[in-house]
Amino acid sequence: MKSKKTGLILMITLFLLSILIASAVPITINFLSLHNDWDKVWKKEYDYQEGTKETTKPKKPANEYVDYFFGDSLFKNDSFYEKNNTITYNGDWSQVKKTTVVNKDLICWKNDFQSKQLILFKINNNTIVKGLEINIKPLFNNFSSVTPPTVKVQFIKPIKARNNVSSSSIYKGTYYSFDEISTDSVLKTFAFPMQPILLSATTNNETTTGTFNYEVNINFKVNNELQLIQTEQKVVVVDKNVKVDNYGSHDVKDFGYESMIFSHNSQKFISKNWDSRTLAPTCNNDDLVIINNPSFDWNGYHYLDERYWFLKDDNVKGYEKWVRDCVDSLNMSYGYFTDFGLPYLKMIIQNHEENPNDLKSIEILNNQKGLEDLISNPNLSLQLSFEIFDKFVDFFKNSNYTKIYIPAIIRNNFNIALYYSSKNYPLINNRSPLPQVIFHNRFIDGKGFLTREAKVFYNDIFPKYLNQLAKHINNKIDSGEYLNFKGEPLKFFFSFDETKYEVNKFVWDIVQKEKLDNLFGSHVYAGWEYKVQNRSDQISTRLIDNWDELTLNPLPFLAWDNGKKIKEIINQRKTRGLITRFYSTWGEYPGSYLGSNPAESYWGPLLARSVNANGWHKFQLDGFRNDISLDNEDTSAVYEPGDAYQLYPGSGDGPNLSLRLVNFIESIKTVWKLNQLQKEGKFVVSDLLKNIKLTKNANQNTPYKWNLNYWNWTSLEKMNLKKDLRVSEQTEFVKIFIYEYTRNNLVVN
Repeated sequence: MKSKKTGLILMITLFLLSILIASAVPITINFLSLHNDWDKVWKKEYDYQEGTKETTKPKKPANEYVDYFFGDSLFKNDSFYEKNNTITYNGDWSQVKKTTVVNKDLICWKNDFQSKQLILFKINNNTIVKGLEINIKPLFNNFSSVTPPTVKVQFIKPIKARNNVSSSSIYKGTYYSFDEISTDSVLKTFAFPMQPILLSATTNNETTTGTFNYEVNINFKVNNELQLIQTEQKVVVVDKNVKVDNYGSHDVKDFGYESMIFSHNSQKFISKNWDSRTLAPTCNNDDLVIINNPSFDWNGYHYLDERYWFLKDDNVKGYEKWVRDCVDSLNMSYGYFTDFGLPYLKMIIQNHEENPNDLKSIEILNNQKGLEDLISNPNLSLQLSFEIFDKFVDFFKNSNYTKIYIPAIIRNNFNIALYYSSKNYPLINNRSPLPQVIFHNRFIDGKGFLTREAKVFYNDIFPKYLNQLAKHINNKIDSGEYLNFKGEPLKFFFSFDETKYEVNKFVWDIVQKEKLDNLFGSHVYAGWEYKVQNRSDQISTRLIDNWDELTLNPLPFLAWDNGKKIKEIINQRKTRGLITRFYSTWGEYPGSYLGSNPAESYWGPLLARSVNANGWHKFQLDGFRNDISLDNEDTSAVYEPGDAYQLYPGSGDGPNLSLRLVNFIESIKTVWKLNQLQKEGKFVVSDLLKNIKLTKNANQNTPYKWNLNYWNWTSLEKMNLKKDLRVSEQTEFVKIFIYEYTRNNLVVN
């Protein structure tokens, strides 16, 4: 329940926001170039927007107040930083405004997604522009005989973010990043001097091959007079399919994109019209009244116990649809149980004493030897409830996941969720009327090794847990409840999150010892504590011989012999039918944070494919903690802003994409195209991607982007002349290559 103070603050915030929007006063921007002072202020030349270097005469503007140019979705065209309450454009504004209009066609295969940016800018920053509206109109009328692509024009909203991470690869401080792809057709205020718009085209199996012309209309008012800018966009659909199977997705062993979705974490933001309440970890009196009220109708609610949110079924189903769209378009395969530990499995401590001293019992269980007391006390028994587990599985299944990762261990004190029940406090609707028992001891010590308490749990409790869980899963599979959308049994994996090899091996050996008919697979995030030396014995045991699925931090492993060594390891794993992916991690690049070079999102999957890996993993899809779509501000970044989300809450009809996720989608489509063309003998993917490699040259100061002169690079020979290519250069060349190949070989004139 929200406090009165919180509600008052929210009302005041919304009131002030409404005043700002109504006034439509532009934000004051400082256009003094900070280029010469970079080392003192922003420390590295990473994000400077230098604009065109052409010396031709200034172009005639499209309108006396607002003009535009086009840009690739890979590039950041707008960089605004806040320092001492002053917002500064970091670049040469006069040169940026001279950018030539180069309007390239959007060329799509079937089952494709392609996009670019249209960047509006004010000729005079002091001009007050109101009611900015965009729409797109097809310039063809044979709708009855064709199935056109889905073409959209959408505002890219600016998000204010503050990065406090000193070790980050992005700017430390407050900045504005244009990232949220809005579904609003009208922008009430044109606050910044720039306003990017995303133009995108989506195709499917039924889309008609051919050329489709569209008229893009941009309406706005200046001095209460209606203004209009018109441009056209051509979309070309070729008779070539981004290969899919009968279920509309690729074989996960081909290539895919993964990202965690926490089914309870963001529903409260995405489903705006929800009927809900939250139950805190330590229940207050109001919560207890509801829990203990037999007349309360729990039917129709997704209730995830005292520590989780719940929503009405219709809202959850709406959320599942949006998740399913992401899963299908990106070939995502696995859902991940939340909290990185075991609290999803409810463990109820039943006190069988005739006259129990409940407060004393809870106090004992909360002490430093709580697990040992639980095991040794004959009056206490442990009863497992699969209620929470089933809710999560149901969500993942309905979202079209085929695999489920079950966290095996965690560092903090929520490894397990213990709930106390006795004669005095019986379960009500299978719910404990008392708060959960908080087990205070960690399972992993400060050096990354298992604690004594962890060994007690895994040696004495975990085997019973495994057998009961296996029985439950098998029963659900036999009844048809644990089947995926293909009608096949869901696959379950125990997952280890950046823990030591020794920790993972200890727990996994216990799983294997129970001989559960290979019901569970193994998955490891090989991160900061998973040390592997480049020697044959460790490579065999830690990378090849163990773990069905392995997700690697790219930085240490791609450094081995410029990626050749890890490619050999991945190929060995592939011959055994094992999956290997790479993932981005906070504090490093490619991080795809709000302040990152947008090309990083496109580059990551290409980097994974260059060494023949099975895919790319970005930490989380929906891990926002405040309603960013409403606030236009990331107020809760624990690490780099944007690290934990690539979706935004949206306005109520479902989540909005980010520009970063757009680039991930396009990159995955590109990899699928390259794989398909290689199967047809057109070229060898490894030859094309040989210049995709780790580089510290990640800055965004890419002068060619302002007039897209880089689009003239259409041969591998020209690319091979350059050394130490920037992330943007590596990425853009691959994108251009597949564009030019499609245009020159597949477009029918």
